[in-house]
Amino acid sequence: MFLLVRASRDLEGSATATRDALVAGGMPAVLQEATASPRTQDEQWRHLVTRLDAGTGLDQGGLSWLGEGAAVASCDLQVPFADESGGALVLVDEIAAVVGATGGLLFVAADDLVRLCGDGLSAADRTELAAQWAQVHGLALVLVLSDTDVVAVKGDGRTQDQAGQWTVDDPVGRGQTVARLLAAYVRCPADLAQVLPAVGA
Repeated sequence: MFLLVRASRDLEGSATATRDALVAGGMPAVLQEATASPRTQDEQWRHLVTRLDAGTGLDQGGLSWLGEGAAVASCDLQVPFADESGGALVLVDEIAAVVGATGGLLFVAADDLVRLCGDGLSAADRTELAAQWAQVHGLALVLVLSDTDVVAVKGDGRTQDQAGQWTVDDPVGRGQTVARLLAAYVRCPADLAQVLPAVGA
């Protein structure tokens, strides 16, 4: 397995942390500059770290890069600002459609979902929304991250919850958390029950 990692909009710190943690865990990975998109013969996975802002729209270049070729895709979707217009949720569907077309993974923090949907969003609501994205767009998993647990959600409603201590509010900590989850899934994609225990070990 060989992974290309790319960042959007000043998220290089998080993307670099993801790449470094993947490499430290024995997973070959390279940080891809946004200004170039060489095709790598051994490439099997593309991972995009991107920011969602209804005011400025999507990183269309990064999204196109994510969906091109035959590689499986994953996306670490970060939401820095609350969205009261509802426009950001439409953009999530666009991202999820690209990733889902490859049977890939979507990562999003619980706090990001609150910024998307409002303070009234419960844990059950977050799981239901993640399952809807997975089902509609064909995502293998949506992984909802928080400081105290990670919940993996499949489109058929199956979930796996792993309690633990993670840092998802700073770029390096989030990048490392995503890398551990991504590596665990790549090594064992068919067995949901093994992905999160491997991360929490």
